[in-house]
Amino acid sequence: MNLAGIVTMLVQLVVAAIPFILHQDWAILLITGVGSILAITMGMLPQWRAERLPTRQKSGKNIALTSGNGARDIMVILGAHECLDLEELSAAESPRSPRPWEKFVNPSGGSNTSDSLNIENGVQCMPTAGLWSKSPSMCWLLLLITVGGLEADTWYLLAVGAIGMFQNAIIAAIDRSPETRDVPLRFLECILTKKVMDGLMDLEDAYSEHGSFGGHLLHEFFPGKLREDEKSWWNGDRKKYETARMKEKENRGLPRGIEEAHDNRTGWDELVQDVSENDALKQSMGNAARLRS
Repeated sequence: MNLAGIVTMLVQLVVAAIPFILHQDWAILLITGVGSILAITMGMLPQWRAERLPTRQKSGKNIALTSGNGARDIMVILGAHECLDLEELSAAESPRSPRPWEKFVNPSGGSNTSDSLNIENGVQCMPTAGLWSKSPSMCWLLLLITVGGLEADTWYLLAVGAIGMFQNAIIAAIDRSPETRDVPLRFLECILTKKVMDGLMDLEDAYSEHGSFGGHLLHEFFPGKLREDEKSWWNGDRKKYETARMKEKENRGLPRGIEEAHDNRTGWDELVQDVSENDALKQSMGNAARLRS
């Protein structure tokens, strides 16, 4: 339970206590108190953690996230063994399966196996499991019957419910830092390009030590046949594609590999010379064509 939940419950209890202070009607206060206790009890069920959190809590996977088909924005998360397994989180298993319970620490100090967790036929069997799941349901039913029998001061109960609904809506919509979601993100950089292919190539060059990020995303954005210069670039012969990109560097920017080469003065002069020679050759051919005409 967080601080906002505690403050909201206290406000609800204060509102519910008004009829008792005014004319000793304790029904609203009783219903609010019992409802708060039942809500806390339902939230403490271990099945919530087993179902909502992935088994692997310290994942080292590298994940690429997009906002859907046709989206050109990609968020690449480098796994550092400090966050949830996002791939497993997208397809969480049922708490009736033994695997989600492996994330819990065994109080006896043993390993979290099916035997130590007392799992029979894929269902986690705790001595209090039936009590925890069935008793609150019966209490909620009795509480609902009690609310239906109220004849006075029902506006206070409506105000208590409205406060709870507003708190839930605010908590659901409020922005949270990645750390509070067990995904501690640290911003590295933003690779921005005019063309998707240029962006994938820059990504490939920028983080080649972590794997072929651009290569894995290539077929997601370009499932068809590549052009010859693009195919050559991904096969290792980058000169033709990057020479063409250098000629449009005002619009497309410098290739990431060329930027790094420029920082080290390695290969930069050679590529600039190639571009200059090609431009000079085209200019001379244009002059010769004008002379012939």
